Amino acid sequence: VKWTLPEAQDPSQSNPRTIALRRNNRELGGFYHHLDIHYSLKKSIYRTDDLTFNFGIYNVYNEQNPFYGYLLQGNQAGLAPVKEISLFPILPQFNVKFEW
Repeated sequence: VKWTLPEAQDPSQSNPRTIALRRNNRELGGFYHHLDIHYSLKKSIYRTDDLTFNFGIYNVYNEQNPFYGYLLQGNQAGLAPVKEISLFPILPQFNVKFEW
């Protein structure tokens, strides 16, 4: 996954701020991937009514994909380390739908 992160400070400002010199300048975290499983079960009730149960699991193997990152304090010799934040671990889901 490529990110655009600040690389340098803008010296022209009275309050220096960090700027990115080019887009997609850092590569972090590797590939973004997850596996989802879903199963539906439909039951007939009476003649015209249906009841549907949906079961699922999002991110089955709990892959911690980075959602965003921010810079930590770096040293003068190289690039500042990046703290990656991951969202959405393994999440179960359940749904019931009634149709008449």
